[in-house]
Amino acid sequence: MSEKRQSIDMEEFAQKFANVYYVKLLFEKEVEIPYEELYKKLQDAFGEVDKVATSDLSSFALKAHTVDYQDVSGIPSQLMIAEMIPFDQSTIPDMVLHQCWTSENPQGLLNKCCYEIMVSDFLASGLERMERCQIIAKYIDVLLDVFPTCIALYWPHSQKLMPVEAYKNSQWYNPDFHFLDGGLNVRFFNVQDSEDMVVDTTGLFPLGIPDLQVHFHGIDHNFMIQYIYNFVSYLFVNGDIIKDGETMDGRNEHERWVCQHEDCLIAPSRVVLDVCPNEFAAGKRER
Repeated sequence: MSEKRQSIDMEEFAQKFANVYYVKLLFEKEVEIPYEELYKKLQDAFGEVDKVATSDLSSFALKAHTVDYQDVSGIPSQLMIAEMIPFDQSTIPDMVLHQCWTSENPQGLLNKCCYEIMVSDFLASGLERMERCQIIAKYIDVLLDVFPTCIALYWPHSQKLMPVEAYKNSQWYNPDFHFLDGGLNVRFFNVQDSEDMVVDTTGLFPLGIPDLQVHFHGIDHNFMIQYIYNFVSYLFVNGDIIKDGETMDGRNEHERWVCQHEDCLIAPSRVVLDVCPNEFAAGKRER
């Protein structure tokens, strides 16, 4: 497998992460948005909340979660919700369905989705990463309470389609990581005509930290998937603190695997922290 592995300019990378984070709630049938009920539940969840607008795009300002900018400080971050519109199933890439591990029948789930409500944050990119992600996760929890007929969620930034139950039943031991139930996708690929495999992530890059990638052979892929999940939790808490050439534990604390920021091997285009698993490494690496 021919690869171009180059170290990435992290200052340039840091300028590209998402300023607005959005999620799509998917429905089988049309529903009305109960704005007043949503407003009251947001107050219960976030404290003092102001209504900024109620039209085709409604917004709620979170007075307890403010952002300082160069010319002004204390700007409340906001949560937005758009009106329901028909959902175009063709906007979901085939890769999303191929890497959907939370549904036994991803295509069947998608076929049921006829309408969407897009929700997002706004003026929130200046918040601390964990704070911002916990706000988004809590917002989705509130929305699923308000919209009991929602059947699926689509997270465009992580390219993850999932049934609602998969989000509600968090797989993370730490409630602070609940965002990752939807905001992270761990993918697995077999490389054609070889014994090589790739495990990578999507969803971290929009948060301003690199996604993860390991290209390997000769080791159980289930171990590598769990390894990546554990690595994600470390990056999520600590941020992009691993420098090119530094190492992380491999299969145990005595085995060291070298890390390097690189262009990804598999779309979408993004920066990844590539992990080189020593004798299990696949592909051509120029360290």
